[in-house]
Amino acid sequence: MSADIIARLALILPIGLLSGLLAGAFGIGGGIVSVPLVKHLVGVTAHVAIGTTLAVILPTSLIGAYTYLKSGKLIPSLAIICGIPAVLGTIFGSHHSHFIEGKNLMVALAVLMLLVGLDFVSGLGNKLKAKASPEGEDSSFSLTSKAIITAIIIGIIVGLLSGLLGIGGGFIMVPAFCYLLHLPLKVAFGTSLVVIAIVALPGTIVHAMHQHVDIAIAAQMLAGSVPGAWLGSKFSLRTKDQTLRTVFGSILIVLAIIFAWREMG
Repeated sequence: MSADIIARLALILPIGLLSGLLAGAFGIGGGIVSVPLVKHLVGVTAHVAIGTTLAVILPTSLIGAYTYLKSGKLIPSLAIICGIPAVLGTIFGSHHSHFIEGKNLMVALAVLMLLVGLDFVSGLGNKLKAKASPEGEDSSFSLTSKAIITAIIIGIIVGLLSGLLGIGGGFIMVPAFCYLLHLPLKVAFGTSLVVIAIVALPGTIVHAMHQHVDIAIAAQMLAGSVPGAWLGSKFSLRTKDQTLRTVFGSILIVLAIIFAWREMG
């Protein structure tokens, strides 16, 4: 193995590892981190960075989701009900993104993420909910007609935002699952990963058809992301919910600041 290949692997593998850790631990695809890192550090075009990352997100999300499934922290039926409209929303949003002024929408989304992040960190909303109606066990969730309609709406909104703004849906979906469907946090993480995999599939196929997937980079990223997703999910399952809420809320706050600064700057 040449020195160039070793140096390249030493650069790409940690990106995959970080992406996998984020996916497994917090139910997000990790593309928000890996796309800019691959683009700027590896030196590929934006299209190749996006296409290659999508190809990595698909198996990485499924690895993390399997770990949650084995622990009973995933609702497959909910993921499918939410995932199908999310795919349709992504396709529609992608085809109509040029009609939308993305700047104001992104700033509004950043404000919403900031408020949600602050609530997760402070735990205020969760405390109020616990006083009003103590959170039940994971098995207490049932797919009522209201829950199905809510899941479809969540999927459409997540898909639209992903298609319109080119952002991952995990950090939108997890709070939506918690607030609107009242899922326990770890169940929201696990279920989100399946939806992310479903949404990533058509995008990966389209980018592959346009030769925007670099197989070599994807394989090197997978060498880090697959064990990263397993480790991240194991970490999440063994960590107290309040700690996870604090860390996930902090991530939302940081992302909100980055989004707002990038759009307003």
